[in-house]
Amino acid sequence: MYCKICPNCYGDSYSSSPHFTWICPYCGKDITREQGLPAGSPLVKKILEEIKTGQEKLIKK
Repeated sequence: MYCKICPNCYGDSYSSSPHFTWICPYCGKDITREQGLPAGSPLVKKILEEIKTGQEKLIKK
């Protein structure tokens, strides 16, 4: 399974194949050209944690 992070809304999207048209299910942006990473990989976990931390900081401001 693969994961892509939308650069527009930072939503995470999952699929069994990275080789087709891929539309973000949250904002509708075409993320086909974004790199698909193995879901559950340490890099994906790190990116998602950084996004979550960044959003929490914005909410606290």
